[in-house]
Amino acid sequence: MADIHITTAQPADATAILPMVHALATHHGDLPRVTEADLERDLSGGWLYGLIARNADGPVGYSLLTPQAQAQYGLRGLDLHHLFVQRTARGSGVGTALLNAAESLATDHGVASIVIGANSDNEKAHGFYKSQGYDMQQASGKRFRKSLA
Repeated sequence: MADIHITTAQPADATAILPMVHALATHHGDLPRVTEADLERDLSGGWLYGLIARNADGPVGYSLLTPQAQAQYGLRGLDLHHLFVQRTARGSGVGTALLNAAESLATDHGVASIVIGANSDNEKAHGFYKSQGYDMQQASGKRFRKSLA
């Protein structure tokens, strides 16, 4: 396993994270519209918790987490919204290191759980999350959305 260093992402890391966010969006068939300024804003304002993975070659992965709550139970959680590893670093432990760092961050913030979404056909991700002790959850109810911008 390569020497991997995980640090909390700062607004200045937006430059390194942006191309990886664009790569993940493109992989999922989304048109990436996020800008460096968007990431700087969200990493500095407490909207996103970010982690960045680096090895001797530089940035090789990142994760972004958003707060969530189960107010009826008095529980706080984090949604692991993005977990991305550069293709050249896959299989070297970067994903596991990012996931472990996300769990540590959650514990440090008194969070009760982490939720992770994965495409229904992404069996590799499903296997990875299960191997890390995550249970598959069934979606309940319907979600609604209204664009305000």
